[in-house]
Amino acid sequence: MYKNEKDRRLTESFVKYGTVILKHCCDYLKDKHEAEDVLQETFYKFGENYEKVPEEKTRTWLLVTASHQCLDLMKKSGRKRTVVGLPVLEQLREVNPTWYQVIVFSTVYDLDNNTIGELLGQKPELISKWKSRGRAWLRKRYKEQYPNG
Repeated sequence: MYKNEKDRRLTESFVKYGTVILKHCCDYLKDKHEAEDVLQETFYKFGENYEKVPEEKTRTWLLVTASHQCLDLMKKSGRKRTVVGLPVLEQLREVNPTWYQVIVFSTVYDLDNNTIGELLGQKPELISKWKSRGRAWLRKRYKEQYPNG
């Protein structure tokens, strides 16, 4: 059915994760055409690197790669990402992008500290500290901005 292992991995991964990656990119970029371009580039890069990515880490690799490409595209165009309804979270992204990234990987993608550490090239203990500090920062700012909330 497949010509080779690369075709199998690309096809199966696209069928399994393509919609999730596209939605993620649309959320980031607020532009479906740009999101489709990033999706295509993400899978192109996956095709170049599929042998280095364990099957069980494919989803995470694709999400991280797509996120980086979205951020790069936004930087090149001079845009800033806004998270509708979560201005405090957006402030965290501006203040400490690493804490923000750890919080997003943890809460949105439900990744554990070990996996996040592997993605960022850091020890799980450090990821735990960053997550804790990021959450504390968010709580404090939220209470300041929404004292009755």
